[in-house]
Amino acid sequence: MTWAWSVKEVEGDVSPGARAEVSHIIASKVILLGEGTVGWVDLWRGIVVCNVLEEMPMLWFIPLPPLMPGHREGPKSSPWPIRNVSCSDGLIKYVEIEKHQRHDPDERPFDDIDTLYEADCLKKHKVMGWKAMTWYRRFSCDRWSKGSVAYDKEISVDQPMHSVLMPELTDDNAGELTLEDMLASYPVSSLADHCDDVVYMLCESKSGSKKSWLITVDLKKKILVELAPFPLEGYYSPAHPSELSNYLNVTPAEEEDTSEGP
Repeated sequence: MTWAWSVKEVEGDVSPGARAEVSHIIASKVILLGEGTVGWVDLWRGIVVCNVLEEMPMLWFIPLPPLMPGHREGPKSSPWPIRNVSCSDGLIKYVEIEKHQRHDPDERPFDDIDTLYEADCLKKHKVMGWKAMTWYRRFSCDRWSKGSVAYDKEISVDQPMHSVLMPELTDDNAGELTLEDMLASYPVSSLADHCDDVVYMLCESKSGSKKSWLITVDLKKKILVELAPFPLEGYYSPAHPSELSNYLNVTPAEEEDTSEGP
């Protein structure tokens, strides 16, 4: 039997609620939502969904959660460094990373200051931090459910080997190592078929050392799960999750015993 690709042109209609959005969609990626159901993802807007196996397919639209406050203003270039969407067994996973200026605990409200020292008049260095947030929904539902939110300084680094591979880490006031000195981008959710809040991301040092790592973070448990050095060398292309590895764990067939019996 010979297997070959075939092409079939599909004609369908657009649901009334999706007509205005579909015309503005610029797909960044395509995801499989179910048997025959495909989603074209615009990471700035949402997902156009269609079951291409139906006789009269209908397009409908799933809006993505609003951008986090730090991303709602200013120019928008590529969405890949800050947000991503994946799907496994009909469960859509959304993740976003927001960079923000970390609050200075020693800063006093200006209205409460009666005396200004020279140090108060100097421009203070901005300390940047980040947080990651996840959302989930079934493509057949009409609502998103929040997963977890974790700040960089909350994510602990417990494994000694991780601190060896990432020597730029410094401990907090309690003596615990966290990701406070790192900047994260290019988030990718795991393809587990449940809300596990495990996210893969690119991580760089704030020190300007030009070192970078690919890390796995459990946002629910707020821990660093795994990491691997990953030299950027001035270029990085967005990563895409794949379930191909599920089909590679094949148990080797038992070797046939060709020896002769006694």
